Amino acid sequence: MKSVFDIVFHDPFSVDTTTMRNARLDWIASLAFFALLSAPLHAGEQSARVRILHAPSTVRGTIGGEAHDSYAYVGRKGEHLVVRLDWKTENGPDGANVAELTLSAAGFDDAKPLASGIWSKDGRQWQGALQRDGKVYLYVVAHPSARYTLSIRRQLPMRH
Repeated sequence: MKSVFDIVFHDPFSVDTTTMRNARLDWIASLAFFALLSAPLHAGEQSARVRILHAPSTVRGTIGGEAHDSYAYVGRKGEHLVVRLDWKTENGPDGANVAELTLSAAGFDDAKPLASGIWSKDGRQWQGALQRDGKVYLYVVAHPSARYTLSIRRQLPMRH
């Protein structure tokens, strides 16, 4: 145990390895803390990741501003799907919020809506047969923001 004299009148040139080790651990802990603290700043970048969905499934999320949520479904040619987007309508200073769903065979930057399928009159549901094997991308956007529910399920083909 150090005396008051040792604490007040310490030798500035002496090296205490325990203090150096503790300082190094404090520095590492501080670095980890600030990395965790800055994580919400990069939250918009995480929405660019694609989440794979299976049918049937339902996902919930919140989106808004310039961001989009990306999902993908791996299907087979001729498979019949029903995809539905629901959101809670809330009136804000900019009017009512609106969410939108896009289905595409390409990534977000090259997204062109699927040519096949039928949209409901309110634009909340798409149903149709897939035209090729592979991924179908589902993108959800909203203005100004929305809490949404996205569901996907297989549908038996209609018999004529």
